[in-house]
Amino acid sequence: PTPFDTETTITAESILGDIRTALIAGGSFSNSDITTIGTGLHIKRTSIFNASTPVGELLNVVAGKVQDVGDLPSQCKHGMVVEVVNSEAEEDNHFVKFFGNNDKDGEGTWEECAKPGRKIRFDRSTMPVVLIRTADGNFRIAELDGASYTISGDTYYHPQWDDALVGDDVTNPEPSFVGGKINKMLFFRNRFSILSDEYIVMSRPGDFTNFFAKSAIQFVASDPIDIAASSEYPAILYDGIQTNTGLVLFSKNQQFMLTTDSDVFSPQTAKINALSTYNFNFATNPISLGTTIGFLDNAGKFSRFFEMANVQREGEPELIEQSAVVNRLFEKDLKLISNSRENDIIFFSEEGASTLYGYKYFDNIRERKLASWFKWTLTGTIQYHCMQDDFLYVVVRNNNKDQLLKYAIKMDSNTFSLAENRVHLDHLMSTSGWTYNATTGKSTKAKPTGLESSNQLAAYDVDSGTNLGRFGLITVNGSNLELDGDWSSETFLIGYQFTMEVELPTIYVTRLEGEAYKADSRANTVIHRANFAFGPIGLYETTLSRVGRSDFTKLFEITPANEYVANTSSILNDNKLYSIPIYDRNTNVNLSVKSTHPTPATILYMTWEGIYNNNFYTRV
Repeated sequence: PTPFDTETTITAESILGDIRTALIAGGSFSNSDITTIGTGLHIKRTSIFNASTPVGELLNVVAGKVQDVGDLPSQCKHGMVVEVVNSEAEEDNHFVKFFGNNDKDGEGTWEECAKPGRKIRFDRSTMPVVLIRTADGNFRIAELDGASYTISGDTYYHPQWDDALVGDDVTNPEPSFVGGKINKMLFFRNRFSILSDEYIVMSRPGDFTNFFAKSAIQFVASDPIDIAASSEYPAILYDGIQTNTGLVLFSKNQQFMLTTDSDVFSPQTAKINALSTYNFNFATNPISLGTTIGFLDNAGKFSRFFEMANVQREGEPELIEQSAVVNRLFEKDLKLISNSRENDIIFFSEEGASTLYGYKYFDNIRERKLASWFKWTLTGTIQYHCMQDDFLYVVVRNNNKDQLLKYAIKMDSNTFSLAENRVHLDHLMSTSGWTYNATTGKSTKAKPTGLESSNQLAAYDVDSGTNLGRFGLITVNGSNLELDGDWSSETFLIGYQFTMEVELPTIYVTRLEGEAYKADSRANTVIHRANFAFGPIGLYETTLSRVGRSDFTKLFEITPANEYVANTSSILNDNKLYSIPIYDRNTNVNLSVKSTHPTPATILYMTWEGIYNNNFYTRV
C-alpha cells in the first residue's frame, strides 16, 4: 500500500523487496528462487505455479508467452526465452531470447531464437560429404562437421551445416529433404540445391550450408527456397540443368521449369512451371549442348536421345528425337553419357558393356548442317567415361583390373607424333628391345602394364628401311608377348586391332527441293557400280550383299610397284576412284566397307553409275 503522508518515499526497489519478502514468507519459495533484476523480480521453482497481477499497467507478469514485443521488459534474466504470440494464428508466433550486457542479468537486448526443444541440427552422417583438395595436393573426403585437421603445421577446418537459429516447425520448418532421399545436388543462382522426392530445396545464396530462414517474423529475399513440383503423374525430381531462363527439372515422366517473373529470385517469387511430358531415364543425366538440352529416354524397347530447344518461361519448348535414324541400334539401359560442346560430340554407353555409341554433329547459326551416329567397341567393359577439354577419358575393366584410357578428339603433340605413322590401333604404344629366339622363330618381351584385354594385339613397324610397314599378330603367352619372326632390332608400334566398318544406306536418285534433298524412292533404279574416293588408304575390304545371291567380298590391298615411295609405308593418298561392280536393283543391294588393319581407309565420297527410270509416276 502507498502511504498518504509525503514523508515516506516509495521506490520500485522497496515494492519489489516487500513482494519478495512476502513470497518467501509464504513458504513456497526459497531465498535463492527469487532474484531482483532492475525493476522486476525473476521467480523460479521446479514445480509448476501460476502468477497474476490485478493491474497489468502497474505490474506485468512475463512467463513463457507475451502478447506482443511491447510487453517484454527492458531488463531481464540473461538467457530467458519468451514466445511472442501476436495473434491467434501460429504463423506469426516467434521466440525471443534475452541477451544481457556482458552476459549478465539486467540491461540487454531481446533477439530472435529457436523454440526450446525443437530439432535444430542435421544428422551429419546422412548428409552430403565434402571433397577438399588440401594444401599438400591430396584430397580429403569428410563430413561437414567443423572438425579441424593439420597439414605441415597449419590448421584447417571442415565447413559445417548451419543450425536453425530462429522459429519453430511452423515459422521455420525443417527442409523437405529431411527424412527423405537426396536424388541430386545442383547449383543454381548461387544457391546449393538438393532434389528430394518432388521438392527442390535451395540454400541461402552464397551460404551453401544454410537451409534455415534468417527470421521467423518476416520473409527475406535471401531465405532458403523450398518448393514442390506437382502433376497428375508422380513428380519425383531426379535431375536438373540450368538455362538462361531458369532451371529445367526432370522427373520420370515430365519436365519442369524453376523460374521467376521478378528481378529478384526469392521464396516469394520462385515458381515451377510444367514444360513437357517426355520420359526421362533417371539413371542418366541431362546434358547441355550449348544452346539446347539433350537427355535419354528408356521407356520403350530401345533408348532414345531427345534434344530440347527454345526453352522459355512461357510456352512449350521444341523437342526432336535425334536417335530416330538409329532407333533399333541403341541399347535400352544406357546409363553413362558425356559430351563436349566445343567438339560437337556426345558419347553414350551401358555400364559394364564394351560398346561406346557416338553422335557427331555440326551446327551453324540457324540450323544443324551435319549429324552422324557411330559406335566403337573398346577393349574391356566400360565403367565410366567423361569428356574434358579435347579428350575422352574412359575407365575400362579387364580381368578385374581397372584402367583409364585417354582418347584425343583433336590432335595433341603425342597423338600427332603417332598419327604421322598413320597407324590405327587401340592402346597404341611404341616398343623396342624384343628378344629373338632362333629355335622357336619368335620374338618375345614382357607384357607392358595396361594390356590386360584378350583382344587381338598387332605390331606395325615404323622404322625406316626394308621392314617399314611390316605387320604381325601378337600372341599373349602368360606374362610375355610373342611375335613370329625377328623383331629384335626394330622399334615398332603395338596395340589392339579393331574393325572399322561403314554400311552404306540404300542408294536413291536425289534432287534439291528448297533447302532439303528429296529421294525418289518410287523410281526403278539399277546400280551398275559404286565408285569410292579415298583419302589416306592402305587396305580395305568391301562386301556386297544381294537378294538371292551369295555375298561378294573383295579385299583391296594397295601394294603394286611404283604406287608408293620406296622405304615408306604402303599408304596412298591419291584420291583415285575405286569401283565395286553391282548390277542389281538399288533396293536389293546392301554394300559395306570395312578395314581390320593398322593402315587407314578414309572414305571421302562415293558416286554411282546405273539406270534410272521414274516410271512416269505423277503425284496428284
